[in-house]
Amino acid sequence: MMHRERCWQAGFAEADLTPRPGEPVMMSGYGIERAAAGALAPLRAQALAITDAQGRSALLLTADVLAFDRSTVERVRRELRRRHRLPPAAILFSASHTHWGPATLFSLNFSVGAPNPWFLLRLENTLLELAGHAMRSRRAATLRFGATEARLGVNRRRPRPGGGVEFAPHPEGSYDPHTPVLDLQGLSRHGEKVPWRIVVVGHGCHPTGSGLVSKWWPEYPGAMRTALEQRLGRNARVLFVQGCAGDVKPAHRDPHTKRIVFSDSPSRARTAGRALARTVMRLLERGPMTALAPHLERRSARGALVFARRKSSAQIEKLLRQEPPGVNAVWARQMQAYGLPARTLPYEAQSWRLGRALTLLALEGEVCSPYGPRLRAMTDTPHAMVVAYANASTGYIPTARIVREGGYEGDTSHMAYLLPAPFTPAVERAVLKLAARALGRRR
Repeated sequence: MMHRERCWQAGFAEADLTPRPGEPVMMSGYGIERAAAGALAPLRAQALAITDAQGRSALLLTADVLAFDRSTVERVRRELRRRHRLPPAAILFSASHTHWGPATLFSLNFSVGAPNPWFLLRLENTLLELAGHAMRSRRAATLRFGATEARLGVNRRRPRPGGGVEFAPHPEGSYDPHTPVLDLQGLSRHGEKVPWRIVVVGHGCHPTGSGLVSKWWPEYPGAMRTALEQRLGRNARVLFVQGCAGDVKPAHRDPHTKRIVFSDSPSRARTAGRALARTVMRLLERGPMTALAPHLERRSARGALVFARRKSSAQIEKLLRQEPPGVNAVWARQMQAYGLPARTLPYEAQSWRLGRALTLLALEGEVCSPYGPRLRAMTDTPHAMVVAYANASTGYIPTARIVREGGYEGDTSHMAYLLPAPFTPAVERAVLKLAARALGRRR
């Protein structure tokens, strides 16, 4: 028998985040004009609250959006500290990064999706309501962790024979298959398991395998959640957290040419999501899974990432004259309008230690796949999971090698995110240093 005071306490809430028909909300994720005409599946916002035996709490907030704006993170954290006395390090935001969700970022090139401020306010208020419900509904639970491996795609940075990279399938390139799973199961007053269950699944792959369909759609993470919930029963709910996916993309083998190609249809995304659900289900049924003692530690570290030399006025003027104007030209217009003077990008790393067995390490931005194994190796627990696209995600986080190679992730992506310039190769060292600080140690 397990006494309630020696257990975890857990609470959960979710809501439909799908924009209402006729609501003037742009889709976000590609540098083309996109307006949704209906939905393939509902978008979700979810909240999971956990509390350890000493009364320390943590709150995971997830949503089917491209990313969270820093203003959203700061407002929601501010309110949750006032309402529930939760420190910022106890509150973790995780975006699924679907490219078929509503625009939510002020710090984004408008051609990739300009936000509707009223929808953004509704998102924030929804998260606050869900957080409150999750905190109020906490009850005794066990918490287990396990990890498996899955592969839904390939690296998308293929080396060119003459140097540099192109945006194309590169099966031999980096891909982090690590798929962490947290399993929470409810307990009765006397310690017996009761039929409610919350499962958190992580995996690192861009949710961009559906082509350019113009419908709201949580992509493969949503298909995974639905398939896994069907297997687990009606009292189970599943959350998804995105891993280090900045340079990888869904792919499959073309049945006719036998070549690896990028996936480009909702049916392919559903197939990927269902395959991920089957992999996770095997782990839940057969293990191994590690029980986590009800002890929680929460830390965060803040710093800044330094930009490289910015474009000159002449270079920006050249972009302004592009015909027809594209993503880069829109970036130049916004630079001209706002004159963003920033030399650095604010950046946060965050860690939760659960029991003595697991460290969760969360990083902002579109973290590229080589970081996954390196970050897990930095922890001092037997198990680790890395959550990327966490909190305020406002750009790609490349390695030093990716910066030197160039290409979208290492060079031109700063224009999509309305950043004044790419990062220098020193970005890798800065990210790892902040991660070490969030883990409570020096590198």
